[in-house]
Amino acid sequence: MLVNKTIDFIPILPLEVSSSIFDKLILQTKTDCLYLSKQWHQSLVSHPATWSTLYIDDNDDNEIVIQRITNILPSIAQHVRHLTLSTKHPYISQKFIVAMQKGYFINMKSMRVDGKSIRNLESSDYVVSPEILLKMGHTLTFLDLDLQHADFNIKDLLCGLPHLITLKFKANSGAPTMDNNNTTELSSSYNLSTMNHPLKDLALEVRSLQGTSTNAEVLIRQCHQLQRLVLNNCWDDYPSEFLEKFCPDLKILAYNYDDVDVDKLDNNNEKHNKKHRGLRKIYVSQSASFFQPNFRYILQLIHTNKATLEVIDIGDTLTLEDPPFDQFGQQPRHHPANINTEDIQEDTGYLELMNLKSLAIRYDKGHPIAALLFQSIPFYPALTTLKVPKGQNTHRIVDQLITSFEQPLQKLNFDITLEDEREDIADMCLQRLFKHYAALASSPAPQPSPLPITSTLEAIHLKDSCGILTDNTLYTLSNIPTIRDFGLDSGSPNITVQGLYTFFKRRAKTLTHVSLTRLLYIRDADLIAFADLLTHVTHMKMEHLFCVFDHGIFSLIQKAVCLKTLIINDCPVASSQDAVISFAKSKRIENIKICVKHCPNYLVDQYFSQ
Repeated sequence: MLVNKTIDFIPILPLEVSSSIFDKLILQTKTDCLYLSKQWHQSLVSHPATWSTLYIDDNDDNEIVIQRITNILPSIAQHVRHLTLSTKHPYISQKFIVAMQKGYFINMKSMRVDGKSIRNLESSDYVVSPEILLKMGHTLTFLDLDLQHADFNIKDLLCGLPHLITLKFKANSGAPTMDNNNTTELSSSYNLSTMNHPLKDLALEVRSLQGTSTNAEVLIRQCHQLQRLVLNNCWDDYPSEFLEKFCPDLKILAYNYDDVDVDKLDNNNEKHNKKHRGLRKIYVSQSASFFQPNFRYILQLIHTNKATLEVIDIGDTLTLEDPPFDQFGQQPRHHPANINTEDIQEDTGYLELMNLKSLAIRYDKGHPIAALLFQSIPFYPALTTLKVPKGQNTHRIVDQLITSFEQPLQKLNFDITLEDEREDIADMCLQRLFKHYAALASSPAPQPSPLPITSTLEAIHLKDSCGILTDNTLYTLSNIPTIRDFGLDSGSPNITVQGLYTFFKRRAKTLTHVSLTRLLYIRDADLIAFADLLTHVTHMKMEHLFCVFDHGIFSLIQKAVCLKTLIINDCPVASSQDAVISFAKSKRIENIKICVKHCPNYLVDQYFSQ
């Protein structure tokens, strides 16, 4: 006679084995296990590794799972080392803040709290304040706070967190201060100037930074070990003089540039960086809509750090327009119109940046620093990545790339406009460059060079704002055997489906990244034909392809067996976004982002009639 007897394996297994099992479970499964038995509940809450990382996100977890976690917070908080709080439910945020107030999180190493977790809190009693953070100050090394409102001294964060390495702080309202005049009981008990605070990475987006760099100076001058500084939403008064004095190890500086687009610190090269002090990367004015940077200070920074600079990324198209200066009373003194290009060139000549690897300029050719940087391209022997904005002379840039470099660039991003050039000249110039790179790719390897230069063109992105590219351009480009990343944004009538098909066919074995934008003639049948060729593509991006529908997208997902990332914007699929995402995930696509538009009826009728 068979006896159905179940055995509870948790009491039998060694503690480290059961702990390893629990640690590998997803959050929902962990909470389900809490209710199997009292013994399982006790075992789960007492395993530190099981709750080491706690990620509370409404998008990933249902409300019941999150509610179960908040119920056991007093028992598991001591085990949490990495916390991310991203919830729109106020009572969930309150539970976590109360746990912080009571000092439950005594072993926290990193914490992220986003804006939506704080936005709907009605009571001021539930605020992530320096006093709360002080209770976990002896262990916290990473802090990312996105507060809707803040009225405390930011220096208190450093005073209460003496081991903090990374601080990202954002406040949309209130008046967070940084000055010495607003001394609190907490900050008065610490002397930051004698603490030698270990903070290395600081990103601030605070309204009180507007107007003058003095507000930021008070804080930054206490952080002598700072290596990465991101100041966003700021005015044009740069933290100039005190940076070199108080931040001798600074490697990355971003001003009015979104933190997510700025490179992170590379800890692997920390020992090398200490031997060669100086800025490695400069990012300026990417996210500013009306705050104009001090352009002379940018030039001064470049000159001062010309021996170490590796990345320069300056400006965006928004600042080229006429910003609303009237509301401020007058035009800023550092507006491009107030800078004399001849004076700058007369003072500096050409810029010799021996270690510059990446140059991205988003200002047009009328900007003095853009003109100076582009005319100095021959003096960047280590350059591997170049972003050419619209308005630059294609003929001159191509001549510089051909005559000044023995090796091709690794990444080239070209925004093509006519300006003073004829349509055929710009297209012929690009064909000449691609023929040159194809010849270099087939030539023998060069002699070893002390410069970190590449010998292959791996990524090419072309934005054809005037519709001048042709099939011949793509055919010439297809002769370069090393291209892995290809992007095309063009409404040119001279680029056909057959031209694209030929390009993909010739480069099918090497392409891994493809981006197609504004190619209005591509239809489902064309996309399916491309998918038969792009069997090695892992990343695909499609934008504004208004004649691509469900059948084409589903067939692409089905045929592109190596696809891991799929981004679709403004492609008018008729079915729901959830259906596309569900099918993509069933085909093991790891990262999918879709923003679709339902196709207008006249496009549907036109499509099926043809």
